[in-house]
Amino acid sequence: MARDIAEALVWAWRAAAERNQLDEAARAAQALAISGPTPGWRALGRVCAVSRFQAHDPALPAGVDAAAALAEPDSAGTVMAVFAPSAAINARAWEVLRDRPGDFWPLIAAGRAALSQQDLTSAQHLGLVASGADPDSMYPPLILAYEALARGDTADLSRAVGRGLRINPDHTEFQALQAVTLVRAGHRADAQAVIDRIGAAHLQFHLQHRVGHPMERTVDALVQTGLRIPVVTPDLGPLVPDGQSHRHH
Repeated sequence: MARDIAEALVWAWRAAAERNQLDEAARAAQALAISGPTPGWRALGRVCAVSRFQAHDPALPAGVDAAAALAEPDSAGTVMAVFAPSAAINARAWEVLRDRPGDFWPLIAAGRAALSQQDLTSAQHLGLVASGADPDSMYPPLILAYEALARGDTADLSRAVGRGLRINPDHTEFQALQAVTLVRAGHRADAQAVIDRIGAAHLQFHLQHRVGHPMERTVDALVQTGLRIPVVTPDLGPLVPDGQSHRHH
């Protein structure tokens, strides 16, 4: 199996799991576990088979298979792309960057880790380097936007959000961050219109379910600005801990 097919199977597994298409998800994981090109990729197939979602992202289960998947840089990069951040993923990102400083997903994972540790200088540096590694990806401007949000730099936040919206105008995180920039610039009505367009169910999820997702910082900033987020039943994401199935929009 070629590496790009192995990577595609991981994304296919995640997409099926998000839609609660469990048979399709299991088939993708099994195909990778049996025919992956290296031991790390085959271990990743076994990891996918047992992983469960944490809010919007699958959580990396601890164990020998996860360690084997993280041991190889290529399969580790896919883990960093697909799974929710974790201490093991963050540590491995820095290890990969020592030998392969231009690898995109380790840059993103390390940038996220720096944000979570309030190391804003490192987060900014990693976001800028990742921008050069993949100028068309929305992830570097997201890191730079959250870094600017943490610094309270509205000008840098606006630039990062503008770039992100040019890449993906429908991305909810960028839209919510745009509302922050608008209200800080004195355009409260326009900001509220953005919030209303996003929909309160998504925003209420991040207000009520604190799992460390970066968008929690955004909704906190929205609340601090005084924007109105209607109280509605939150959109709980694709799979939630109680086993109920929801389609995350």
